[in-house]
Order: sequence, then structure tokens, then C-alpha cells
Amino acid sequence: MDSMKLRNLALAIALLTAAALPATAATFEKLTLPVPVQTAFGINHDGSRLSANFGGTIYIYENGVWTPIGQASPGYASCKMSADGSTIVAVVTDSLGGTLPVIFRESEGWAPDVLEPPAQYQRCDFNRVSPYSLSGDGSKLTGILWDYCDAKCF
Repeated sequence: MDSMKLRNLALAIALLTAAALPATAATFEKLTLPVPVQTAFGINHDGSRLSANFGGTIYIYENGVWTPIGQASPGYASCKMSADGSTIVAVVTDSLGGTLPVIFRESEGWAPDVLEPPAQYQRCDFNRVSPYSLSGDGSKLTGILWDYCDAKCF
């Protein structure tokens, strides 16, 4: 058998073997929540750590335990976690009700870091900055920055 046929046969066997392997089935784990209010969840890459916003308190769920780490705004169901589980972003409001992202980093003891927009950007109603997602290691944040009612992506 020539090398091309042998290579094709080996490739076909590998593909058939991979297709025959059972896929990992999704499972459900019922969690006991610390408070019965509206929630928003984030999850790390392997599911070992969750973040949640329960009525304005940010919690981390790990090893079966909910631990409160900080405060956010209760009216905004936003709570995202980086893939590595080291960073959480949620929403707080300023004194006029404008939305701002608040970042909690494990490396900083989960201390809140509120991100204020540059001074030249003006709010649109109550929208100032809307966070949407974090990079895998939590070093980058994406979202919308409002300049009056003109949305700017960041």
C-alpha cells in the first residue's frame, strides 16, 4: 500500500474513532440561592466558579458556597465573569441614576473599581456606560459608551 493510501486510511480511522466517542452530556445542578430575588449570572470556563447579582449584592459561588464580595445596583441584572474566574463586571449607578461598570478583581481582594467615562461624553437618559463582556483573563472589557444618544463601542 502506498503512503498516500495509508495516510488516508489512518485519517479515516481517526475520524471514525472520534465520531464514535460519546459526547460529554450536559448536567444540571440545582443551586440553593442565598436570597430569592432577580439574578444575573456569570460563569468561568470550566463551571467551577459562578458570579451572581442578587438584588445588588455580588456573590461568588465556589465549592458549594455563596460568598458576597461587593455591591452593585439592584435594578440592573448584569453580572459577567471572565473565563478564568478572576474578574467580574456588574453595573452601578451614579447620583443621577446613570449606569457605570464596576469591576471586581480577585487580585485586588474583590475591591470595587468603578469606571467613569471621559468627561467629554454626555449621558443619554440614564445610560452612560453599559458593560457587555470580559476577555478570558479579565484584562479587557467591551460595551457601549454613550455620547448623548450616540453609542460608541469600546
